[in-house]
Formats: sequence, C-alpha cells, structure tokens
Amino acid sequence: MTSPKLEREVKFEVHDDFELPTLDEFLAEGATERPLPERELDAQYYDTHDFRLARWGCSVRHRSDQGWCVKIPAGGDGLALARDEVLVDGVGGTPPDAAVRLVSGFTRSAPLEPVVRLRATRRPRMIVDADGSELAELVDDLVTVERPDRPTESFRMLEVELADDADVERVTTIVDQLVSHGAIHTRCTKVSRALGGPAGVGTEILIPEVGRHPTAREVAHAAIARSVRQVILGLPGVRLGDDPEDLHRARVGVRRLRSDLRTFGPLLDTAWAADLRTELRWLGGALGAVRDLDVLLTKLARTVADEPAIDDQQAAPLLAWFESERVARRRILTATLDSRRTTQLLDELVAASVDPPTAPQADDPAEEILPALARKPWRRLEQAVEQLDADSTNEEIHAVRILAKRCRYAADVVAPAVGRPARGFSKAMARIQDCLGDLNDAVVIGAQLREAAMADYEIAFVAGQLSGILDYRARHTRTDFWPIWKAAAEKGLRNWW
Repeated sequence: MTSPKLEREVKFEVHDDFELPTLDEFLAEGATERPLPERELDAQYYDTHDFRLARWGCSVRHRSDQGWCVKIPAGGDGLALARDEVLVDGVGGTPPDAAVRLVSGFTRSAPLEPVVRLRATRRPRMIVDADGSELAELVDDLVTVERPDRPTESFRMLEVELADDADVERVTTIVDQLVSHGAIHTRCTKVSRALGGPAGVGTEILIPEVGRHPTAREVAHAAIARSVRQVILGLPGVRLGDDPEDLHRARVGVRRLRSDLRTFGPLLDTAWAADLRTELRWLGGALGAVRDLDVLLTKLARTVADEPAIDDQQAAPLLAWFESERVARRRILTATLDSRRTTQLLDELVAASVDPPTAPQADDPAEEILPALARKPWRRLEQAVEQLDADSTNEEIHAVRILAKRCRYAADVVAPAVGRPARGFSKAMARIQDCLGDLNDAVVIGAQLREAAMADYEIAFVAGQLSGILDYRARHTRTDFWPIWKAAAEKGLRNWW
C-alpha cells in the first residue's frame, strides 16, 4: 500500500455537444498546453448495498491502468475537490483486505460488493505554466455507466487536476472560461454521478443547519453530528499512520463527542449517553496511547537537538526504545479498530448523528436552556482553581487544564444559540489550556521516561537528563498561569449566562 497522495480536482458537468474552448485567455498569461495520448479506461467500483462510500465522498475501485485505488476525502470546501489517493496491491475481483480495512470506518458492518462499472474515453491535455512547470491536466472524459439490472447510460465530465505544488488560484482563469462556455462546476465525483448524483446517493451524516432561534435539540443534534463526522473522517489517516495529525484529529473528535454528551447530558437519554461515553472512553484510550508517544517523540527529538548537554549518540537508543514502543501500541490500536466492538460503536455513532435520543425539555428554546449547561463546568473549574497554592501537585494543576478544556468545548457547542460572547469565553479557556499544556506534557513524558529507564538501565542516564530539563521548563507554567486565569475569570466574559 502506497502513502497517500493528495489529489485536487476541479470538476465540471457538460452536455455531450459541449465544445472545449481553446483557453485563449489563460494562454495569454504565458502558459502553454499540449495534447496527451487518448486513453481507454475500465474501472470497477465497489461499495456497500446502500452506497456508504459514495455518501462519504470515498471510493474503492480497480482500474485497468492502475490496479486497486482507494480515494478518501481530504477536507476543504473550496474550488477544488481534495482527496487522498492510496494505491493498494492486489489482483482484480475482490477488494484487498488492506483496502477494506482502510474504509471500514465508512462501511462498518456492511460488506463491499461490485456496484458500477465505468468505461471512459479520456482525452487529456497538459497545461504548462510560463516557467515551464506542469500546472494542471485538463481531462475530457466520456463515461459509459454499466450497472446491474439497469440500462447502459453515458455522461461527459471535465476535470482540471492540479499538479502537486500548483496553486488552485492559478487555474481560476481556466475555470472561468469553461463556465462561460456552459460547463457547470460540481463537487460530484464520476462514481457518485453514475450512482445517481448527490440527490440519489445522499450524505450519511448531514450536519443540520442551526437557525437564529433554534431549539436545544437542534443545537445538540448539530454538535453531535459534527463530532461524529470528525471521528469517522479521521480513521483512515489513523490506519495509514503517515501523518500524526490524523491521529490527533480523530482523538480530538472523540474527546469533543464525549464532552458534547456530557454538556447536553440533561437533555439526552441518560442511560444511552452514559453507555456511549463509556465506549468512547475505551476508543479514546487506544488512540491516546499512540498519540502520547507521538507528542513524546517530537518533544524529545526537539530537546535533544536544542540542548548541548544531551549527547546525540546517548539519546539515540532512548528514542529507538520509544519508537519500538510506538510500533507495539499501533498494533494494539489496529486490533482495536478491527474489532467488532469498534464496528458496533461506529454504527451507534452514526445513528446518534442522525437522531440523538433526547428528553422532552430539549424542544425548548436553546437560549433559555443551554447557557445553564455551560455554567456547570465553569463552577467546577472555579472551585478547582481556588484550591491551588504553591504546594499543589502536577496532577491538581492538570485537573484544572481538563476542566478548562471542558468549559471551552461546552462554550463551543452552545455558541450557535449564544453567539459571540460564548466564543470569547471559549478563547479565554483555550489560553488556559495552552498555558498548562507544557506542564501536562512534562508530567506525562516524565512518567514514560521513568518507565523506559526501569526497562533498560543503559538509557536511564539520558532519560533522567531529559526528564529534568522538561520539568524545569514546565515549572514556569505555574507562574504564567495566574495572569491568564485572572483575565479568563473576568465576569464580563460570562455575562451571557
């Protein structure tokens, strides 16, 4: 399986008689174009019976010139449709296990099966910028759709696929010319178009819009759907393991969802919310075990590089020890993601994002109910800070950071009903969270360094050095915290409740 390659395409629907313009306006800017050989493509697409992949903007296919390919949405809502493209080894006929696992967060308990075959005559041309660099490939595809028990149909689609380092703004002239000649800009993929388009395929998790005067249920529904979507979209990157930020985003999604369930707890079915939070804590633990080592390795590598007192050669075995530990924890995480328990949890999350079970009072106006829900974590934070003094333990200070994070998340989810005041309060809580972050990292990393030193005495000395340096740096957090807290505790930030 290859590392993901970011694919950025601007897509257009055109009628069969559409005449491709010569792009004179764009070429006048110094660019050139050259035709490329015409190609015949034959791709078999696989999906679940209810098109779960297409509903997420994802695809699994086997194409004549490429073999197995998985495309995963990569975020962004601009001009170009961005997806990560991953090539997977395997022969045609049955999707390889690696491909099936990669999209299992979308498919869950539903198996993949052949759903549509697309044969395309592709007429491409390369657009070269004035400096000679390849800017984009303009593709004109005439597609024939073959679906079981349905008549054969065809459609035509244009794509402007940007080169790896090309700026999407550079092709706006091309886009404008195509649109002015009748092309219709779309974010619909060919396979989605073949399956009926957005109206026919739909979206599995649709984040509902929150109006000016929503009910509490509408705000809770939108928040839960948003967090569930973040979790599921992050899982392919977690499995690939190429970018630690994918794991971070998925973990944050789990934390936010747990916080959402806590914040809206009085408005939700109590037993249902408690069970779901328990399962999310389990999944978050598996994600956190690997994420903690990502943070540790980054901090240790930076400290080794910055500190002359640390010998690089002595530090190398320590870093290697943690790298091997990370590999072991990733195996556990992969087994967790492959488990039936995770599949059942994801099914429950999707159901929650569609119709969360709420109590009758959730139908009351949000502005009357939600501010009080955000007030509760603030009171706990205020009480925890009042207990701090010069002798407070790192664990007590870390508890303040956790409570500040809960206040921030609570303010974020009620902001649609409260507006700007809640967002200002959230930013103040984020400053507390950031301030205490170094201290938390030092505590967590210190414990892991002690574990490493006990496991291998040969790395104990450098582990002690690094632990001391990180602890010394983190001590300043105690002094830095108080002015930040004083500003965050201003009553004006809480006048919305």
